[in-house]
Amino acid sequence: MAIPVHKGNRGEMEARKVLEAMGLEIHRTGYEGKFQGASDLVLVEDGELKRVDFEVKRTESFRINQYLAQATAAANRSGGIPRILWRRNQADWVSIGWLKDDQEYARAILKQ
Repeated sequence: MAIPVHKGNRGEMEARKVLEAMGLEIHRTGYEGKFQGASDLVLVEDGELKRVDFEVKRTESFRINQYLAQATAAANRSGGIPRILWRRNQADWVSIGWLKDDQEYARAILKQ
């Protein structure tokens, strides 16, 4: 059985690689001090925060209310858009967020 901290770290690194393969610049906030207080990963463009905060969950069960509350609280502190990236074992990554934020999120990841 994986130790939760290690599984969480691996999950963040996996999710970062997927986002970077999409052409996005991503920073891990827990290990890059200038982004403290934000979610696990943040979208950056030209060295500046782009207002998208990703909370990464690498779990078998999904607790949507708990995870949305956590992502929203972190994004509210930074002024960003909350997104949850979730993956079960042997499955693809899923991106979840508030419908009211979808248009702004789409603009951010499409660099418009």
